[in-house]
Amino acid sequence: MDQINRDESLWSQLDSDGNGKGEILGCPESWTCDDIIENQIAWGNGDEAWDNLEETKAGYEGLFAEMVNRVNAGEPGILYTWSPASYLTVLVPGVNVLWLSVEAVLGTQNPLGKTGGENHQQGEGFTAFSADMCTQPCQLGWEAADIQVSMRTDRLNENPFLRNLFPLIRPSILDISFLQVDQTDGDGSQQHVVDLATAWMADNADAVDSWIAEAAG
Repeated sequence: MDQINRDESLWSQLDSDGNGKGEILGCPESWTCDDIIENQIAWGNGDEAWDNLEETKAGYEGLFAEMVNRVNAGEPGILYTWSPASYLTVLVPGVNVLWLSVEAVLGTQNPLGKTGGENHQQGEGFTAFSADMCTQPCQLGWEAADIQVSMRTDRLNENPFLRNLFPLIRPSILDISFLQVDQTDGDGSQQHVVDLATAWMADNADAVDSWIAEAAG
C-alpha cells in the first residue's frame, strides 16, 4: 500500500474519476470499517500519510461488483474485504487477487480525531499469509478475528479430549468461505450442515487425524 501511494504510475491507475487520488473501494458509511480505513489513510506508515489515496464509500455489494468487473477486465483495483466470507470464493487470494501489505499497523493515534477512533487500533495486524497470497513481507494491518467453539461447561469438563481438540481445529480460511456458500445454498437443515462437515473431514482426513491424535495424546 505504501509503495502504491508513493508511485504515481501505480496510484494513478486507481484514479477512475480523475481527481488526482487513487481509490480504495472501502465500506458503507454505516460500517465502522469506513472510519478505520480513513484513519489508516491519514496514518500511512506513521511518518508518511497515504496522501495519494482516498476511500470510496458506497453499498458494499456495489463496491464488490465493481472490483469483480475490474478483475475480470484485467484492470487494477483495491478493495477492502474480510475473511472468511463468500466474497473470497469469487475474488480468491492467490488465484485472481492478492492481499496487500502495509508498512505500519494503526494504533491508538486517531489522526482524524474520529469518535471512538482510539479504538481503531489493530494490535499486531496479521502476517501469516504466504507469498502466493500476500505481498511480502506480509502485514495486512488488520487484527485477526477468531471463530470460537462454544460448548456447555459441564459437558466440556466431562470430556478432556474435546477440551484439547477444539483449539487444534484450524480449517483454512478459503475452505470456511466455500463452506459458508454451500451452507447458504442448502436447505437450512442440520443434516445439510452435518453432510458438509462430514465431506470436509473426509477430504482433509490427514489434518483431522493429526488433530485427533494430538488431542488424545
